[in-house]
Amino acid sequence: MDLKISDTLQDFYQSHFNKPATSEILTFCRHELMHAIWLLLVDDEFMHAYEFGIVIEFLDGVSRRVFPRFFTYAADYPEKCVKTMSVRLHID
Repeated sequence: MDLKISDTLQDFYQSHFNKPATSEILTFCRHELMHAIWLLLVDDEFMHAYEFGIVIEFLDGVSRRVFPRFFTYAADYPEKCVKTMSVRLHID
């Protein structure tokens, strides 16, 4: 799976720098995009839930504390690999 960035970015880059973005520039943009997404996901509310858990009443009527976790896999060469992410709830 190759992560594609919209042609709009290429158009924006070309209009500002009068040349097309190189593959290195696009790689850098993908890198920055992934970091920006992580900052949105891992906000103060998530970090509080990560540390202290969230109490949820389950269908059986029992309240349990669950702890959200992110599990990721990324290979050595991110431009050629599949990145997967899943969220798992650890239940005490």
